[in-house]
Amino acid sequence: MKKSTLAIYGLVFIFLAISCYAECEDFILEYHDCYVKNCGTGYAKKEGCAASCEEIMKNNGCEYDKVADVCQKNECQVIVTSDFDGVLADGVSNITFTLAVLGDYEKFGFEIKPRAGETLKGKTRKISDKKIIFTPDKADKNKDYLEPQAADAVGWCMPEKASCETEAPQKKEVKKNFTIEQPPIFFVHGIWSDSGVWEKFEQRVKGAGWQYEHITYPSQDNVKNAGQLSYEIKEFIKKIRTGSYYDRKRISASKIDIVSHSMGGVVTRYYIGSGMYEGNIRKFIMMGTPNQGAWDPKALSYPYWGGYEEALDQLTPGSDFLKGLNNKSLNKDIDYYAIAGTGWSTHVGFEKLSTWKGDGVVPVDSVRVKDVPIFCTYDTHAAKISWIKGGIVKKKGFDTSKGIIITTSEPAYEIAKSLLLKGNATNIANCDEEYMPDPSALLRKRMEKQQIAHLKSPATLHAYDKLGNHIGLDRKGKVENTIGEDAYYISNSSGIEGQVINVIGDKEIKFVIKGYGVGNIGLEFTSVAEDGSVTENSFENVSIDARTQYVFDASSKKPALVKEELEAEKTGFNWYMPAMAIFAIVFGIFIIINSKKNKPKANSKKGSKSN
Repeated sequence: MKKSTLAIYGLVFIFLAISCYAECEDFILEYHDCYVKNCGTGYAKKEGCAASCEEIMKNNGCEYDKVADVCQKNECQVIVTSDFDGVLADGVSNITFTLAVLGDYEKFGFEIKPRAGETLKGKTRKISDKKIIFTPDKADKNKDYLEPQAADAVGWCMPEKASCETEAPQKKEVKKNFTIEQPPIFFVHGIWSDSGVWEKFEQRVKGAGWQYEHITYPSQDNVKNAGQLSYEIKEFIKKIRTGSYYDRKRISASKIDIVSHSMGGVVTRYYIGSGMYEGNIRKFIMMGTPNQGAWDPKALSYPYWGGYEEALDQLTPGSDFLKGLNNKSLNKDIDYYAIAGTGWSTHVGFEKLSTWKGDGVVPVDSVRVKDVPIFCTYDTHAAKISWIKGGIVKKKGFDTSKGIIITTSEPAYEIAKSLLLKGNATNIANCDEEYMPDPSALLRKRMEKQQIAHLKSPATLHAYDKLGNHIGLDRKGKVENTIGEDAYYISNSSGIEGQVINVIGDKEIKFVIKGYGVGNIGLEFTSVAEDGSVTENSFENVSIDARTQYVFDASSKKPALVKEELEAEKTGFNWYMPAMAIFAIVFGIFIIINSKKNKPKANSKKGSKSN
């Protein structure tokens, strides 16, 4: 666009603006003159002026507020504002409302009101006649806020006089809506895990109406993990306050609820007892948390091998880390709860003594913390434990279709939900009962002797009985099982990483590990006796290659892992390689000879000169 054209448009705009301003100025003066001479009550009557105030305003093109100082005389206006759109029912967070009263008023008022037929639970504190702070009570058994409660801050004013001599003063009222919301959930996972372990729980809480978030930390050191937890909780609350959750409403938030699994509970406890804690936890649920330690740290690493030594040391019973944790008092401003799994063979000492009062890794008594209510389910600790450890998968109507892993099962979720909303729950299992496997026909096989080997390495796992029957992979990589229906082979599926062979019944079994590459193997052998007692043998970082195999005789009184060197396997194609080598040599000689024959000959004598 040319500069001259822009200049013309600019001049036109300035002209129109000046014209409107001049028109408004003339109009205000005209109206004011009409008002002063004829309308002592503040109303421009037709007999005194050319038209009523309303008609003059309607017909004039200028904004109404240009004459507000005249037309609104003897009237009042209220404006209600707030610093947030809603507030969490955590007993601490608050929302502030401010009232502005404009015009000529005789009196005004300001209050917080529930909707019709509802009761508003909370405290209203008047800072002044025009400022109110509202703090909801902590959500409890009588009121949860999964469906937010809507309420209003109501401001009103009464004019000094009516706008007309024949009218009575009219009360002006304005409402500012806000909501009271359920505190959100923050999920904290355990060792060798990540936020994915909460997928089922998160689906359920989302369906119920909760807002939630989770953390993924490296698990190397619980002090560092607690530092990361501190940061992420603060970031979560910051996002809630700025409108990233709760349908994009800005929610006043100070506290959240924590649901933790296994070592995640220890991480959270350390955070609460440290100088990093900022009073931002309302309720705290520990699921399968080894508060008193895990009696065999290697069981926690199962079926992983190596790594996380510092975290494992911290979880060892009697460690300085746990002593420091358990010597600190509980925070009186937090509601603590514990959920434990029971009915699974679980270690309770380094002598390999076991109990069925545990989740396969953590005994119920290790989950316990003094003065913390504990609730139990028939769930196991984790996916990689449930299949191998064995236990009660049906008891008193327990439905295995609803999950048997504490972070995925519906019963564990229902307990957690009830604790968060009501502060109490119905126990599913008796935390004090020493469960034994159910002797029903459904579980008869689980009561028989079991021999379980779990291998993770560049090798294949096989089992042979005394008759030479075999279970494992054949030469084509397919599972071969001639032992029978009481033998099972699993590889990298059903939550199992590596290879597992389980042989049920009192059979003499030898496990054989055949290498196919260079690396280290890890073998965990578990034997479950008919009376439920458990013995284990574990071997870590054992070197192997394609010419090595190891034999573990489970029927021996003192089974050991025996190394055997293998001779190179003969194949049906051994003649092929020498034949190929001979062919390559002959072919190469032929090429060389042929190239010499085709090479042009150089003249050996120079031509003589003619006389």
